[in-house]
Amino acid sequence: MAPPLFQQRQLEELKAVQAGIYGARDVILEMQENQQRFDAELSKIRTSSSIPR
Repeated sequence: MAPPLFQQRQLEELKAVQAGIYGARDVILEMQENQQRFDAELSKIRTSSSIPR
């Protein structure tokens, strides 16, 4: 037996909210990884040149 229409709509809304949360989490993790790579590359450039820290 399928859940009533109201319950089905609530489930769909909950799934949409959860998908948005996980999507935002993934964006934040990707930004952190990019920042770490940027910092590592910048550190290499500063080490190999005379750019002050």
